[in-house]
Amino acid sequence: MANAHIKKFLAAIENDAELSTQFQASASGLASIVEFANAHGFVFTLEDAEEFIENQSGLELSDAQLEAIAGGKSTNTSQVNAEITQSVVATGISSGGTNPTAVYT
Repeated sequence: MANAHIKKFLAAIENDAELSTQFQASASGLASIVEFANAHGFVFTLEDAEEFIENQSGLELSDAQLEAIAGGKSTNTSQVNAEITQSVVATGISSGGTNPTAVYT
């Protein structure tokens, strides 16, 4: 059920320019993305989002990477996010027409 909500959320961001603009202005990490999605009727948890990302990318994320994208403490969050994004892009993953790197920005 959560995966369906996540996929609908990603599609909504891709297809609704106003929602996409609001999302880009407010998203600062995975926790804020989940909060934004929940506030707009797409109900899923942080753990659901982490699992979805792992399943879509086929990557195993380290604890440091998961903490960084979830808004946890990290000495170099920008570097960790860049590594995650680079890994996802390198796999050539497409999640049903959505940009999988969007969840990392």
